[in-house]
Amino acid sequence: SLPVTVIAAPVTNFTTAFSGCVGDVVQFNGTTVTSNGVTSNQWSWNFGDAGISTLQNPTHTYAAAGTYNVNLRAIANDGCIGATTKPLVVNPRPVVAITQDTIYVCNNASATFNVQNPATGVIYNWYSAATGGTLLGTGTSFVLNNVTGFTNIYLEGVAAGCNSVSRD
Repeated sequence: SLPVTVIAAPVTNFTTAFSGCVGDVVQFNGTTVTSNGVTSNQWSWNFGDAGISTLQNPTHTYAAAGTYNVNLRAIANDGCIGATTKPLVVNPRPVVAITQDTIYVCNNASATFNVQNPATGVIYNWYSAATGGTLLGTGTSFVLNNVTGFTNIYLEGVAAGCNSVSRD
């Protein structure tokens, strides 16, 4: 008779480093632990959106919001296979618009800007510049007091930690 030793499948797992937003790069890090101490040399990722990779620690970018079932399959050097599947939530970036993009007021008067179709759960920030700049206020409307000349105001939305693609 010949003895047969059954080797347990590798325990396969992965972690992610990710902001959680559409268009941002996700860093995946795959690991396996085997009962007999051998390493894994083959990796097969399915990112749940038709994206695939054979690297142990790949990156991937999602183009659309949703929950994706990410699958990692690892093959150890002894031929044993381990696999795991986990959901990954990718949040949308809010779309923002101001109801009226140009407002005319008299010297030293106030100008009120409003968010067009404000959405529940979105934080609206008003800035003095298209990027960077000073935060002027937060909310679905912003009043600029004592206007004395041409001034630009920019709107940004933030939802689930994701900023709008650009400021309006």
